[in-house]
Amino acid sequence: MHFFHLKILTLALMILFVGCSSSDGPAGPEESKSKENLLLELSLKAADNPGLSEDYVNSVLIGQVVYLTVPESWGDKKLVPTLKVSDKASVRIDGVMVEANDAVDLMKAQKLDVIAEDGTIRNYELLVRKGNVKVDGKVYDFMKTFHVPAVGLAISKDEEIVYAAGYGFAVPATRQRADERTLFRIASLSKQHTAIAVMQLAEQGKLSLDAPVFGKDGILSEEFGVVEGAKAAVTVRHLLQHTSGWTSSPEDPMFPNAGSPYDGKSLKERVRYVLDNVKQESSPGTLFSYYNLGYGILGMVIEKVSGMDYESYLKEHVYKPAGIADIHVGGDKAHRRENEVVYEATGYAPYDNDMEMLKAAGGLVASARELMMLANCVDYGQKVPDILTKASLDEMYTPSSVANYGLGWYIGHSVFKDWASFHSGALACTGTIWSRGNNGIHGALLTNCQPFSSDYDTALFVLLHDLEKMFE
Repeated sequence: MHFFHLKILTLALMILFVGCSSSDGPAGPEESKSKENLLLELSLKAADNPGLSEDYVNSVLIGQVVYLTVPESWGDKKLVPTLKVSDKASVRIDGVMVEANDAVDLMKAQKLDVIAEDGTIRNYELLVRKGNVKVDGKVYDFMKTFHVPAVGLAISKDEEIVYAAGYGFAVPATRQRADERTLFRIASLSKQHTAIAVMQLAEQGKLSLDAPVFGKDGILSEEFGVVEGAKAAVTVRHLLQHTSGWTSSPEDPMFPNAGSPYDGKSLKERVRYVLDNVKQESSPGTLFSYYNLGYGILGMVIEKVSGMDYESYLKEHVYKPAGIADIHVGGDKAHRRENEVVYEATGYAPYDNDMEMLKAAGGLVASARELMMLANCVDYGQKVPDILTKASLDEMYTPSSVANYGLGWYIGHSVFKDWASFHSGALACTGTIWSRGNNGIHGALLTNCQPFSSDYDTALFVLLHDLEKMFE
């Protein structure tokens, strides 16, 4: 009997000991402090900021970067932000603790820290700018959906740039911010620059759009020698319209696979290989097939006829008359311009693209603002002098007999009926689009992101059109 009672007593003591040691029991003062340090919302209330016409709950959090636009009308006054953070957490902006109703110079602020009750800190970056709150909100949402590092935007109405902006970090590693003059690779938006140059040379009588490019009487006869048959029938117009008969299937000569006959070759060597080895799939002028190499060849035509290198011709005869000073042929990472974005994404090698070789087909860098300046010079408008005659513009914007593609431009849009012409572009870490509206509104949208998905391309088109509609 005594032995039984001893066992019961021992078991009771063990239960008591375990119970007192359980994590469910009373904790020390440090263990009870919250570790939560999240920023839940940053907004601006009209009641706290006399002069604001309405509340602005428009900040967007992308990772740990806070994007916020302040109305242009606000000027340089400080703001009183409404900050919602984790329970019992506190906030510090640029090293200064912020209490309720504290006014902060958000335009200059860079760092926001949320400090948990237990002292642990979560760091956020502030990207605050003045602009159109509703326009910028749509851009921020797009950036968040597709993880876009930087965006350039410009809208022109009746030949006046009514909005231009840069968003995000041009160079994330150094936190260099994008602005309205930040340069992006524009990819196939380069083709329209090439087309404009060709139309100028045609106006000057230096070439005919219907002149053969190859063969005995071809513009490039000295460069490529004897070329016969359908290849000798390819004209400047065919190359502009992507109706040369060559296709980029199964391989695009400008973007070859490793080990292909084009890999590592110069532009001239690639053209030589096509002339010697690649059969046209159709007679010139009878079938549309988007062909990047055709615009590479047009770059060679411009150089041959003008006696200038491609970039020099554009700067002197296209950009200078338009008042443009900051569009260039792109380069590799070592030659990135000071105000140019970087192109970085896991799984891509954007700096493997030879921008010099691609220049006439997709190798230019520009800001959205300066693209709008160029658009205003080729749109039949009266405020800004066009750099092409009406006859040349008519020809450039007339679709071929086999596709809704003119001379360097897609003509019309099946959904966006107010787009008279447009073009998009894509390279690794580059997605771009610009449009010329028949309602006097033009737009350009540039990004250093390109996941090569139809969702991204569609969203890019829809975003530009939505933004343009906001300025009608």
